[in-house]
Amino acid sequence: MAIDRAAFAEECVRQGVYFRIEPHYLLAVAQVRSGISGDDDGDRKGPFRLTQAEWDANRDDAEFEIHFESSHISSPIRQCAVFGLMAHRAFDAFESANVRNPTALELYLQQWPGAASATLAADLQTALDATADLLGPAADAVLDDPQSAPPAIADPEQATTRPVPQPETAGAPAWYALATGEIGKREIGNTNNGPEITRYRRLAQCGGPGDPWCAIFVNAMFALCRFCCKSRQWEE
Repeated sequence: MAIDRAAFAEECVRQGVYFRIEPHYLLAVAQVRSGISGDDDGDRKGPFRLTQAEWDANRDDAEFEIHFESSHISSPIRQCAVFGLMAHRAFDAFESANVRNPTALELYLQQWPGAASATLAADLQTALDATADLLGPAADAVLDDPQSAPPAIADPEQATTRPVPQPETAGAPAWYALATGEIGKREIGNTNNGPEITRYRRLAQCGGPGDPWCAIFVNAMFALCRFCCKSRQWEE
């Protein structure tokens, strides 16, 4: 069964943002596993080539409000949602075990450990390259702010991220609007430290290396807000 690649890419963007998995990863996995085809390969079905056991283990989830039937396994759109959940769970498992984000290759192997082969990295690279041009038009079609879409994954050894939908800042306090611009910044490992955290301590003028930085961050945003407000006054 042929699948419209542009429409499928749009669904990958929707589900990637919803499940906080990079849409390009979803697209590339479908490409490497099936060529983004709705045909079956033995007992592996649909664009992600899921088995019935994999489908049934992930087709119902109260947190993300997905509730599909066993018979829905061959629906490409529903597969995109279920695979988004599967990737979300695999990401969490890898991050918990390794205290860092997985690369695209590591995330794939977290989902299918038996898929390791001498050609897997090259196959993923080919799939990433083959689907990169689909991302921009898909983001333009489905996102209110297409610029918020994660960029293409250039290399299977590149660390993946958790896409975060940008919050609505209209009418919000200035410090809150500034804070949303910091989404995605993080410490190194589990150390309460790193270049971004050092920057927050300098702005807040409090705390030291290794200190929990939640309150430091808030004070840093207040300090940054005061600086920005003064800058605007000087410009006026």
